Amino acid sequence: RYLLPPSDQGGRGVCWAFATIFLLESQYRANGIEKGFLQPNEYVNFSKQAYAKYLFDKCKEHPDVSPCKHGGFGLKPPQTDDHKIDSIIYFIRDFTELAKAVLPEEVCPYQGTSDSEDVCNGMEEALKSNPIEFKIKSFQAENNIPMTKRLLITKQRPIGLGTPIPDYLFFAPCDNSSYSTLDSCSESQRVKCPEGYTS
Repeated sequence: RYLLPPSDQGGRGVCWAFATIFLLESQYRANGIEKGFLQPNEYVNFSKQAYAKYLFDKCKEHPDVSPCKHGGFGLKPPQTDDHKIDSIIYFIRDFTELAKAVLPEEVCPYQGTSDSEDVCNGMEEALKSNPIEFKIKSFQAENNIPMTKRLLITKQRPIGLGTPIPDYLFFAPCDNSSYSTLDSCSESQRVKCPEGYTS
């Protein structure tokens, strides 16, 4: 009941939106089959493009909302990269109307290129008459492999998986050394040395 065809995020960093929408799609499908409004060979695709764009727009209006400050989300408009699957719990606390903002894929087909992240021309109109609404009844998290396996077995449905990705920064001189060929040595990328830094 929870299986859906795979989808491709292309070259964009929106795995968080794909994973979140997949959980909603799979729950919708299972519920639909159980209650009889979907056949076993039917499913509905929700728009990942609209979901990411909707949250991007909300965070642009309310930049002080806590989940809007995660990672690089919205830092370089119109960037929708770099968020987390479990952020839906925190987003819906601050943006309660998100419960009615998941739209069918046809409204806003996914654009796999980074120059189209803020494109969703039919979103505003579709939101006015959107029949889809969801609730988060409960939330359970595990942080190790054995307990995650147990959760999969006991729940018997898809779960979201997040993993931290460390980001290491280092400073290199833009002089005649081999570092001078780095892209970061272009004028637009140069930064001041941190306080106390010595070469």
